[in-house]
Amino acid sequence: MSDRVLSATNEELCSECQEAEKQSKLDISCVLKELASARKNKISLSPKDRRYLCLCLCGYDIKIIAYRLARSKMPENIKEIENAEYHRKANILKADMSKRVHFWVKQRMDILDGSYKPRWPEVIDFFKKLCCNREATKQNLNLKENKTENNNFNRFMFLIEGDRSPEEINRVLKEAGINVKIKRLVNIQEENEEQ
Repeated sequence: MSDRVLSATNEELCSECQEAEKQSKLDISCVLKELASARKNKISLSPKDRRYLCLCLCGYDIKIIAYRLARSKMPENIKEIENAEYHRKANILKADMSKRVHFWVKQRMDILDGSYKPRWPEVIDFFKKLCCNREATKQNLNLKENKTENNNFNRFMFLIEGDRSPEEINRVLKEAGINVKIKRLVNIQEENEEQ
């Protein structure tokens, strides 16, 4: 059944997560990890939350999502969801998920405006830019496999501004097949204050 417990690791993905990966081209495990990093209490998403998130990433209407969560299948025709029962279920679901899934997505996207709710295509683009793009991950793995035998390393420097720790940056780069080592950290803000 699709409600099996799923953490943000490489465990087998539920059918909704697999469908979301195909349709959105996102690495759902990566998305779940990113959402976990945004939650202060680190409580994982429930199976229902994950299924709802993935169905939203697929672009389904809220009534179809309510039907699918209730019956674990797609409606056979539009008449199955165009009734008062599914309008009510959809409204309850939307209100319930805005307190959890939508809240955590907004928190990870650094959206402070309480009334603004990003559209799902915006959410997909945001996570693709965070290296959760399934196609980019595949390309990076291919680059790792095609690395030269003599293991020559280029030395380069880059400046990263953001709210990520060096450990998180190293982890994400390593997962993408990029072998780097942060040798020196400089807090730019402190450097500017000294001058």
